Amino acid sequence: LAATLKETERIDRRNCIRGVVYHRRISCRYGGPLERFVLETEREAIVSQLNDLENWLYEDGENCERETYANRLDALRKKTDPIKQRANDYDQCPAVFEELKGSIAIARLAVAEFRKGLPKYDHLTETEFINISETAEKAQKWLDVNLAKFTQSPRTADSPVQLAAVRFEVQSLNACVSSVVNRAKPKPAPTKTATPPKDAEANAEQNGGEPTGKAGGKMDMDNNAQSASDHNMDVD
Repeated sequence: LAATLKETERIDRRNCIRGVVYHRRISCRYGGPLERFVLETEREAIVSQLNDLENWLYEDGENCERETYANRLDALRKKTDPIKQRANDYDQCPAVFEELKGSIAIARLAVAEFRKGLPKYDHLTETEFINISETAEKAQKWLDVNLAKFTQSPRTADSPVQLAAVRFEVQSLNACVSSVVNRAKPKPAPTKTATPPKDAEANAEQNGGEPTGKAGGKMDMDNNAQSASDHNMDVD
């Protein structure tokens, strides 16, 4: 079982090299997606090395150990991976630069709205928006410097600005703005219901739970009934 597993890994590694050779050669040839990101002399040298490696795989390298294939694959990737990374930076950075411009515009708009006194920001502070403004200006300066470097750099050289760096600037500015403007207003304090004075409660308890006015009315009715009875007795 162990021998079978080892043989499977060896064959997989060999096939992996074949796949990398095939795709990288197509990419570096005329009209390939990597052609404009590599100098002509460098491109020709890489294609030649890829051809030699393919020939080796079908001749002396047909039955090599897995470690031999792994070493060959690492050497191949050291030659071609930087070109892939270069192409990725040049292809993807422009869109993220535009995204950063948009984030700066949103930050400046939020500051302007706060200074106009918009009600949606009346629970936020001047200090918080000063921080947003300063962060946006810092991002603008970074953009101006690095976009100029990026634009002027030849595409056959590594990009002076990596895609990850531009994305970091976007994420940092967005986090600064959203942590302030997306904070909800505090909920208003609940209104307190008026409670009757303690003296009124005590009087109500002494009157058997009846309000004083009603108790007085009951006493008057009893007195009137007694007077009527006395009057009838006098008549008799």
